[in-house]
Amino acid sequence: MKKFITYVALGIVVVIGIGTFLYMGGSSTSRITNTSNPTVTKTVPTTQSTPSATGVKQVQPPTQTTTHTQTASGEKTFTMAQVAQHSDQNSCYTAINGGVYDLTSFINMHPGGSGSILSLCGVDGTTAFANMHGGQSRPESELASLKIGAVVQ
Repeated sequence: MKKFITYVALGIVVVIGIGTFLYMGGSSTSRITNTSNPTVTKTVPTTQSTPSATGVKQVQPPTQTTTHTQTASGEKTFTMAQVAQHSDQNSCYTAINGGVYDLTSFINMHPGGSGSILSLCGVDGTTAFANMHGGQSRPESELASLKIGAVVQ
């Protein structure tokens, strides 16, 4: 029984140690990129893990970095090139009036059909949205709930 308790305690220590290692291993850095325009850039290393013979995942060094820019108020920013990368039913972003919206979850919920939303994926949908819903409070409220950031040049 004493051996069993020792093994359980050792197992807990190992799990906590691995969890701490994984948590601390993926640190991100922040820096001010331009003091006259307070925009914060966060570079987040991406890590890949592979299973080992013991069943414990081994973390490999970062292979690439993804850069996210934020305004001084903390709002994420996207270029139109980044919006264009989300141009199908699996990931649908659009830009409307300078905001960036993730419409993926709304594709099949749109009363006018999924085609109306799919036509906005990856592009600036300002004109299409204004022509169809300009000034209507319900569509504008639903759109606001899907906002994920702002467009930058």
